[in-house]
Amino acid sequence: MGHLKKTVNGKPAFCGDYDCPAFDVINKTDDYELRCYEKAYWVSTTSSGTPTPMGGENKKMFMKLFEYIKGDNQESAKIAMTVPVLNEVKGNGDSKKLKMSFFIPEKFQNNPPGPTDPTVFIEKKKFCAYVRTFGGYPLFYSQYEAEINKLKKDLLDAGLKYRFENGLAMYAGYDEPWKIFGRRNEVMLLQY
Repeated sequence: MGHLKKTVNGKPAFCGDYDCPAFDVINKTDDYELRCYEKAYWVSTTSSGTPTPMGGENKKMFMKLFEYIKGDNQESAKIAMTVPVLNEVKGNGDSKKLKMSFFIPEKFQNNPPGPTDPTVFIEKKKFCAYVRTFGGYPLFYSQYEAEINKLKKDLLDAGLKYRFENGLAMYAGYDEPWKIFGRRNEVMLLQY
C-alpha cells in the first residue's frame, strides 16, 4: 500500500495551492482508483432536494459553509478554503438527502472552531472510496450520475458487486466556478 505520490509541498498536484485531505491509493486501474482517506475533521451541512451542482440547495449549503470559513464560527476565525468540496447524495427520485462538506485545513485540524449556525456541524471522517476522475464543467447532476453509473459498471465488471455502497453517491470538485478549462471532477462510491 503505497502513499500517493506527492508534490514538493506534500499534497497531490491536483490540490493546487489548497489544503486537501491525505489519502492512500490502495489500487489503481485505467478507470478508477481505490483511495483510503485518513481520519480528519470536515465542516458539513445537510439539506434535501434536487442536487443541482451550481444552484438550488447546493448553493445554499455552499454559502453556509463559506460563511463558516469567513468567520461565522465561535472563534471568529478566518479559515482558508480547501479542496475538494465534497457532496453526498442519498435516495431515489427527485428529492434526495444531500450533504456538503469542506475539509478543515491542517492549521485547524487539532481544534476546529465550532460553528455558530446550528445547521452547520463538525464531523470526523475516515473512509475508503472507489474514485473516478473526469473533466469538463458539470452543470447538471445528471452529468455526475452518468459518471457514477460508469464507475458502478467498472466495479461490477471487476467482480466487486458487493464491495461498494449502492445507495450513496459522492462527488467532488476541485476548481473555482470561474475556471472553465482543465477542471477536475470526481465521483466516489464508498467501499464496504
